[in-house]
Amino acid sequence: MVKCANCGIEVDESTELCPNCGNNLKSDNASSKGVKCPNCGHKMDEGAVFCNECGYQLGASSNDSVKSVEKDNSQKDLNQNQVISDKSNLIQIIVSTIISFIFISLFAAILMIIGFEFYSFPIALIIGVLLFAAALDNKINAALMGGIVGFILALFESSIVGMVYGSFATAIYEFSTPNYISFLIIGIIVGILSNHFLHDKIRPIVDNLGISWL
Repeated sequence: MVKCANCGIEVDESTELCPNCGNNLKSDNASSKGVKCPNCGHKMDEGAVFCNECGYQLGASSNDSVKSVEKDNSQKDLNQNQVISDKSNLIQIIVSTIISFIFISLFAAILMIIGFEFYSFPIALIIGVLLFAAALDNKINAALMGGIVGFILALFESSIVGMVYGSFATAIYEFSTPNYISFLIIGIIVGILSNHFLHDKIRPIVDNLGISWL
C-alpha cells in the first residue's frame, strides 16, 4: 500500500490514479526516489554528487562543507591582497615621485624664464607626469605618482616663482587661488592616460637603459 501525496489516502501500489482525488501516483513515486539537498531542499536524481541548485556537496559532512567554504573565502582574501600588493609598489611610487618632482620643478623654472609665466606649472606637470608615469608598472602606481607630484608642486609653486622672479612676485602670487585640487586631478588623469597609452613604448626603453627605480 502507498499513500497519495495529494489527499493522503492509502491505495494499492499498482494503482496509477488516486480514486479519491485523481492524483497521478506513478509520478509521485518516481519523484520520491530522488534525493533532497540538505542545504536548500532541491530534489535531484539519486547518485548526484553536487546540488545543481546551490552547489552543496552531497554526502559530505557539515563540518567538511563549512571547512570547504572557509577555505574558499580565505583563498579569495589572499588573492585580493595579492592583487593589491602586486599592483602597488611603494618604493617605485616614492622614487618616481621624487625624481619627477625635481624634473618638473626645473622644467617649470626654465619655462618661466623663457616667458611662459604662470602657465609653466601646468605645462611642466603634464609633460613630466606623461614621461614618468608611462614607465611605471600599472595604472595604480601611475595615478598615485601623478596625484602626489601634482599636490607637492602646488605646495612649492610660490617658492619656485620666488626663485625665478624674486620675492615681490612671490608675494603677489600667494594671493592667487591655490592649485592643490586642480594639480592633483591633472596629475592623476595624466598619469592614468600616460600609463595606458604609452607604457608599451616607454617601458622597453627604460629596461634597456637599466633604470631600476622605475
